[in-house]
Formats: sequence, structure tokens, C-alpha cells
Amino acid sequence: MIATRVGGIPEIFGPDGADLVAPGDAAALARAIGAALQNPAAKADAARRLQSRVRAAFSADVMTAAVLAAYRETLDYRKTRDRRYG
Repeated sequence: MIATRVGGIPEIFGPDGADLVAPGDAAALARAIGAALQNPAAKADAARRLQSRVRAAFSADVMTAAVLAAYRETLDYRKTRDRRYG
């Protein structure tokens, strides 16, 4: 997978984020494509790492659990604050 360094993409790519291409840099994109074609095994390994990372950190179940945990933490904080300051 070849992608540019925009939005949340670097977070998704994690340790492989160094391989991201600067947005708007057609020459860098061409180099990345050329490198992938010259070493498809390395790109396939990177794709497997990315797939594993996305499944572990960005699946719907994982993201839902994280959002619900944040809501619980906020509610607990508010309850503690309300008890403390009335």
C-alpha cells in the first residue's frame, strides 16, 4: 500500500509511517511506486503489518470500546467532581 502523509494516515501506519509520501509530491510518489515494484516482497510484508495493526487498533469493536471507555471515564470524573464540590 502506498499512501500520503495526510490526516490520520500516519497514525494508522504507525511504525511504517516513514514510508508515507508527502502530499502533492508527484516525484516522491513515483519513487515509492518504483521502490514497491522493485521489492514487492518488502511491500507485501509491510501490507501484512498494516493489516494486522488496523485489525488490532482500528476495528469497529476496538474503536467502540475506546469511545465507551472515554465516556465512562468522563462520567466517573464528573461524579467524583460533583461529590467533591457539591
